[in-house]
Amino acid sequence: MDKPHIIFWLTMIVVGLAIYIWVSEVVETFDSSMEAIDSSPSTSEVKGYYKTLLIFAHSDAAGSSITSHRILGDLRDRLFKKKTFRASLTASQILENYPKWLPPLDTTQKEPIPSVQDAVQAELRILSYIQKNFPQEPDVVPQTGSIVTNIINDFALRFVFEQNQGIELKQDFMVVPLTRGWKNPTAGL
Repeated sequence: MDKPHIIFWLTMIVVGLAIYIWVSEVVETFDSSMEAIDSSPSTSEVKGYYKTLLIFAHSDAAGSSITSHRILGDLRDRLFKKKTFRASLTASQILENYPKWLPPLDTTQKEPIPSVQDAVQAELRILSYIQKNFPQEPDVVPQTGSIVTNIINDFALRFVFEQNQGIELKQDFMVVPLTRGWKNPTAGL
């Protein structure tokens, strides 16, 4: 083969590989998005999942475990540009200023502590809900606002950003499905 034919065939192979990779990503994105939509909880359910995550994180942090850091860190990394928790965060602050839009904490007795699996499931279901309902849920109540926005803002200010910092979502937020490549963040602990 002469040089022009070799260059032609190499170019065709590179173009073919590029098309294959692009199509694979499109199919994966579609599958991930459909999975998130299919497994998305209702608005009332996602409020319960967020409550579960907060109670688990509070209990786990008070016990000096790193399990909640893995779950919360995965959620943080999928939503925000910043990849660290706020420096001033303490275990006692996790349930401070508990959101009024969530099911209330039981003041008559201690809330049952969710299991690690419950907390892992809560994170996945929260991601699925945001994926399906961003930027606007169909049943927004004007008095409480968007649950997607409430979750993102509360999580950001509770765990990631200091009060004087602006909240920055990831640059590819919602361009890449939030559940793409999701694996149990506590696996192997």
